[in-house]
Amino acid sequence: MKHAAPKHERIYTFILQLLHSEDFHVGDLLPTEIEFAQQFEVSRPTVMRALNRLEAEGFISRKAGAGSFIQRKPERQQENLVFGVLFPLLGIGEIFTAIAEEIAALSAKYHFIFMWGGKFAQPKMHANQMEEMTDFYIQHGVSGVFLAPMEFSKDCFLINERTVNKLVKAQVPIVLIDADYKEYPERSRFDLVGIDNFRAGYILAEHYIQQGAGRVDFIKPPYSAQTVPQRVRGVQAALFDHGHLPQKSWIHTGDLTDRAFIQHIINSGATNLICSNDAMALQCLQHLETLGIHVPGDVRVAGLDDVKSALSGRIPLTTINQPCQEMGLIAVRAMLERLQSPHLPPRQILLDAELVVRESSKIM
Repeated sequence: MKHAAPKHERIYTFILQLLHSEDFHVGDLLPTEIEFAQQFEVSRPTVMRALNRLEAEGFISRKAGAGSFIQRKPERQQENLVFGVLFPLLGIGEIFTAIAEEIAALSAKYHFIFMWGGKFAQPKMHANQMEEMTDFYIQHGVSGVFLAPMEFSKDCFLINERTVNKLVKAQVPIVLIDADYKEYPERSRFDLVGIDNFRAGYILAEHYIQQGAGRVDFIKPPYSAQTVPQRVRGVQAALFDHGHLPQKSWIHTGDLTDRAFIQHIINSGATNLICSNDAMALQCLQHLETLGIHVPGDVRVAGLDDVKSALSGRIPLTTINQPCQEMGLIAVRAMLERLQSPHLPPRQILLDAELVVRESSKIM
């Protein structure tokens, strides 16, 4: 992946958007370097790089011991575009951070301002925070929102529906990232950018089948996004196409932090495991090691996403690489095209994803 937007660039674009808003006026004092550093979880020198740039461009003046003051406000032109992200797993899900950073990196090339949600940008967003962030974007008049639906909570589909309804009522265009917000197999009327999850599940299962496997088990958490049932169907199709009848009992829904859940799966005869993402696959590997089960000698494990830790663990993890850079680019283009042609039919843009074979899935 190419170099993503530096942290100081995020802070710069956020402060520039503050200067655009009606809440700040010439002569007003900006938050302190320490406050910005805490808000964005960065060092003070990183904040200073953003402030130095704003000062060099004449937007602020800085006085030792007093702080940073607004010297002039940016000219607001009719064509200015401001895009925000609603990624509930931003900071937890590595792919969402990478996609958001790529969108931010494209802001200069495509002439838009990118908002990260300010104080509401949390490592993992809860329902009330998602609602506050939605209101924040609406109040600031954003031109569009990139939305990765909330998952892994009992009310996630209801929360997503409520979020979308608010944005629609405010006439804010939406581009969905990774998954639709509705339950599978329903499809909303919004553009969606993601990977071909059916194919991802298919090629992972086929990787096992080509090594002689006749059974492949899929492990997933409850309340998953649409991507997960699509991956499950890909796994089942691969088994069927290769002459194996997939069983419902090979699909396991539960808490991956519970070692007993993994023990139960192994006791059922499972030896070739696909977890719904890398984070869960890595948890599975830890439990198997604690249980004294050898990987890949006794049991094989694969995930999806290709996060950095998939390669750095004691047993490198077989996975599916998500093209985050390309997803960010296609999402931006989809948003711009939607703004230019609001009446286009909804589009589902699915990118290919690459199988990355490592030690964890090799049948001995």
